Amino acid sequence: VMVAAACGDSDDDATTETTVAEAAETTDAAPETTDVAEEPDTTEAAPETTAAAEAEGEAVAATIGIVNIAPVAALELVNDGFTDGMAECAAVDATLDYRNAEGDGSQLAPIVAEFLDSDVDLILAISTPVLQATVAANEADGRGTPVLFGAVTDPFAAGAAAGPDDKPEWLAGWQADAPVVGMFDIAEQINPDATSIGVAYDPSQVNSEVALAKMEAEAEARGWTVETATIGDSSEVGTAANSLATRDIDFFFVPTDSILVNGLAGMAQVADDFDIPMIAQDSGITQAGAAIGTGLDYYGDGQRNADYACQILSLIHI
Repeated sequence: VMVAAACGDSDDDATTETTVAEAAETTDAAPETTDVAEEPDTTEAAPETTAAAEAEGEAVAATIGIVNIAPVAALELVNDGFTDGMAECAAVDATLDYRNAEGDGSQLAPIVAEFLDSDVDLILAISTPVLQATVAANEADGRGTPVLFGAVTDPFAAGAAAGPDDKPEWLAGWQADAPVVGMFDIAEQINPDATSIGVAYDPSQVNSEVALAKMEAEAEARGWTVETATIGDSSEVGTAANSLATRDIDFFFVPTDSILVNGLAGMAQVADDFDIPMIAQDSGITQAGAAIGTGLDYYGDGQRNADYACQILSLIHI
């Protein structure tokens, strides 16, 4: 039996408990434990199985397919955490097959199909577009290959699950609901007279639509305005940023949009030319040019998924 959990941000309503394992708040502040319901009995048996395998000195062999949408720092951290976590799993001798679509969403379905055709034991889907492609392919395949996910803003809005207790039994993961309120708080500290933000985003990504909706709601509550510009691929980021800069915005807000972040150098150049600060939902985006980043512990996201994978694969191979 697979379970899922949520990893949220500092906003009061941001953490969604998904079938319940444990939830962690991972913003710039020290992590806090979020109260969750008691774990099902089935999850308690997995560590015992792992311990038994370790005691016997026998590790089960398993192949894990890892799919990423783009070479974005936050997403790579999920893979890093997962890789390190699996290295610590003595009960499973895991072969990790990592694939990156390099920002090309059309490559996701073929990658997932190849994994399913080769009978991998588990798939880790990194990002919302990858989760959507993996769930669709796995449902069509019908064999129920276990799927874990990380760096997904809202698995429910993405259509991967109808609710915490209404999901495929083979699906589990962590909801990464990045901070929004904190972004505005920081902006007000930097410029108390600020009243507007500019947001470029890919409308085909559900996670970006979710993030934008939260930004617009918070902006309305504070009396701010939100200027938007859409992009279709990473080559359009600079043009979109220039359009926003000419609308007299005070800040660029950067959502966790893989296409946007993959081309963020274009926005960084415009931000520098117009002297407009960039505040990102992910602290890792500072490596791509954002002045300030708030956000989640994506490396920890990967490690938690490795813990799940270790338990799941130990049970499957009994």
